[in-house]
Amino acid sequence: MKTKPSQFRRDSYNESNQFGIDKIAQFLSRRGFSVPDKPEDYKVDMFAFKDGEQFNIEAEVRRGLNFTVRETFPFNTVSFLARKNKYQGDKPFWYFLVCRETEWCVFANSKDIFNDKYKIIKNINSTRRSGSDTMYHVPLDKCEFRNLNE
Repeated sequence: MKTKPSQFRRDSYNESNQFGIDKIAQFLSRRGFSVPDKPEDYKVDMFAFKDGEQFNIEAEVRRGLNFTVRETFPFNTVSFLARKNKYQGDKPFWYFLVCRETEWCVFANSKDIFNDKYKIIKNINSTRRSGSDTMYHVPLDKCEFRNLNE
């Protein structure tokens, strides 16, 4: 059964959420961050710490993008979900999109993503979702691309 794009889907969550969190946690740990386990509270997915600073991180897994570097990303912009803006609060967060197939990621800071000049309303019609949704289409040069296995 199709749901509205902004509606929580437990099946999608169960398929992908932990995969994204685990890949990003391993990536950050190799770079000297401390990434403690975080109980699920349906807020940002994880916290990472380095040099006394806390970084809030949201992980999202995407299928079918099949990119490895900026030049192979299939679009001119990166589409971030507007509904994730609720996590910003007083502290910006890092929003990671993980490619399931290649295990590369693209990410940006929420303070750079949620800018009205990038905001669009898009009609979604996929196998699981149907309806309009608000997104932020951020130029590629405002995003970082990394191999999560390096």
